Amino acid sequence: MKWKLLITGLLLIGLLAGTSVSAIAGSSTQSISDLKDTSAEDSASSIALVNAEQDDLNLLPVTGDNDKVTIQGGFNGIWGINPSVDESEGRVVGLYGTVVKEDSSSYGFIRGVYTNRQGKLGGFLAGRYADGNYRGIWHSATGDIKGVLAGKYTISTNDIEDVINHFFGRWTTSDRQRSGYMKGTFSSAVSIKVAGIFGGKWSYKNSTENEVSNPNIDGILKGHFGVITLSDGTTIECFRGGWRSESEGTGGRLMGIGIRGRFYGIWRTANGETRGYLTGRYDQRSFRGLWGAMGSEPEGTLWGRYGRLPLVESTPELSEEG
Repeated sequence: MKWKLLITGLLLIGLLAGTSVSAIAGSSTQSISDLKDTSAEDSASSIALVNAEQDDLNLLPVTGDNDKVTIQGGFNGIWGINPSVDESEGRVVGLYGTVVKEDSSSYGFIRGVYTNRQGKLGGFLAGRYADGNYRGIWHSATGDIKGVLAGKYTISTNDIEDVINHFFGRWTTSDRQRSGYMKGTFSSAVSIKVAGIFGGKWSYKNSTENEVSNPNIDGILKGHFGVITLSDGTTIECFRGGWRSESEGTGGRLMGIGIRGRFYGIWRTANGETRGYLTGRYDQRSFRGLWGAMGSEPEGTLWGRYGRLPLVESTPELSEEG
């Protein structure tokens, strides 16, 4: 049984790592102000691009049974309103990788979250990258605010491994009433380690992410988590698992990332028709937080424990189909 859990963990965490990707390595030499605002035509094409895969609100692309998804690195940056002032409103954090389809065609994808200055979840972003450009969409977690994003990255001609790579771009609301910038650094994944397992419970009772006081138990959740070490020396923790309702007999999947003691994730039903978010804090082998339906205020709480396994490094080729 222990070996089965370990092998399953390797396969799950294998989704969240990969070899370096040369197409998204480089340092920024262009100012954010040089980028043109996203046009209405670009906005429509960006939304259509991601919605065509029906994976705009997943932290990994939804693919066919024989498609291969590989995470190849991570990014960390800031977002704001006015790039000339350079006063950020919060952070953007996420992963990038590739999808190789059954017909051998492929594309690069980005998935991530954005937060406010205090680290509270703002929402999710999804898109694709190719040939020095990226574009996609974003959606708030607790409200019906959404829009598009577009930007650039450059190819590095420097062979020094510790060169910091940069991305920069703009975001716009769908009604084009607000816009701003996003920028930061990204690095390829150099190692992946299965770190452990987690298990917990969830409830419809509302509370705060800092305190869960004697809630009723409406369901359970469990899964694996791992650590991605990037070439710039930073790390991104990731988790993936499932959830089940005790009373309704329904369930589904959940996945997310952890940064500096906070976790941000997405849950969905088995058929993918209903989706939502989960967010909170983790420390000293325990976690606690909130969950809700996408676009709505929190509906309940979640809490539990996590335990570490002896760290086992996975191979870059590991991935999961579907």
